[in-house]
Amino acid sequence: MNNFKQCLTLDQSHISSCVRLANLLANEGENLRAAKYFKHALKLEPLSIAANFGMGKLIQTFSSEKQTAIEYF
Repeated sequence: MNNFKQCLTLDQSHISSCVRLANLLANEGENLRAAKYFKHALKLEPLSIAANFGMGKLIQTFSSEKQTAIEYF
């Protein structure tokens, strides 16, 4: 996790680090922080399959508004 954070410190536009850090945070139950990094990745690359799928999975798993996840899938 620290390596991905360090990458983002050096280059905030490193989408791969954003997505991987978000996935790690989601796996640890840090949903709000994970969503922040998924959103950042989607700002960098709105059509990113990994970022959209990750955000959809996060919403589907942890939100009461399951329908919102569909737009990301």
